[in-house]
Amino acid sequence: MAVTRLLLTSLTLFVALLVLAFEFSDYARPPRTRFSSLKGNMSCHGVIRSPEEWRPPLTPDWLQDLAQDVPELVRHVCDEWVLPPSTGERRLLQPEREHYSQRGQSEFVDELLNHKTNGFFVESGAFDGEELSNSLFFEKSRNWTGLLVEPNPSSFLSLLEKRRRAYMVNACLSPKTKSLVTPFTMSELIGGLSDYMEQTHKVRIEQESNEAVPIVNVQCFPLYSILKAIGVTHIDYFSLDVEGAELEILFTLPLDQITVDVFSIEYVVTNNQQASDRKLEIIKKYLVDSHGYRIVQIGEGEDVILKKF
Repeated sequence: MAVTRLLLTSLTLFVALLVLAFEFSDYARPPRTRFSSLKGNMSCHGVIRSPEEWRPPLTPDWLQDLAQDVPELVRHVCDEWVLPPSTGERRLLQPEREHYSQRGQSEFVDELLNHKTNGFFVESGAFDGEELSNSLFFEKSRNWTGLLVEPNPSSFLSLLEKRRRAYMVNACLSPKTKSLVTPFTMSELIGGLSDYMEQTHKVRIEQESNEAVPIVNVQCFPLYSILKAIGVTHIDYFSLDVEGAELEILFTLPLDQITVDVFSIEYVVTNNQQASDRKLEIIKKYLVDSHGYRIVQIGEGEDVILKKF
């Protein structure tokens, strides 16, 4: 009997260890079949967190380096990172203003789109959601919604306070067609992905800062993954201003699956005319020569504006 009880105890312990190992493996390794049957659009029902409560989610190691269309990655972005549009009253510092763009981008694009209502924007480099915003006019005056992307944790807290009527993501747009973590230079309006900044821009940051500028690791997701998570396939206006990685981010977007009517893209590199000219030429070759866009404005400030015809 003693031997039998010992065998039963050992067997029970062995089964328990197997169960624990199975449960642990669910977190330690990618659940390859968990989301394999996902079809169509997913509903992202995040909770609008107050600035005091917000903390960026953690992304497990197995979700890094995943291709932008992998269902597991899209589901994670939907469940953990996307915050839905606010339904409360906006809390703007200057609610009486009509346009907030730095150099008239929103006014120009509004004319270009014939004062279109109920559109969808993407603003990468959203900052606090108000200062120098290229999208706020469309939200307030044309009843648009959209996607606001801001990787700087401090700026994102300010963005949350504004209660914008748009999806919000506290991450960077990936410069590759996969999820990744990369260094980010924390310099408010002119901060960006450290590895994609020209040296002249880094010098500008140092000159304009009174103290050492911190560099932190930030989570990045491909724009396509985020759009797939919220079920968007058409963008009326895409404002891309990320202080260096514009080209890399642009190239990740499959324009045969995501349509964009108007782009405004920052191309000017601080104190580097040669790099600026090279960047503009690449934008022309990619969007004009290969994808049917036309340049409709250039030379106003630091952006080039292109429209699909």
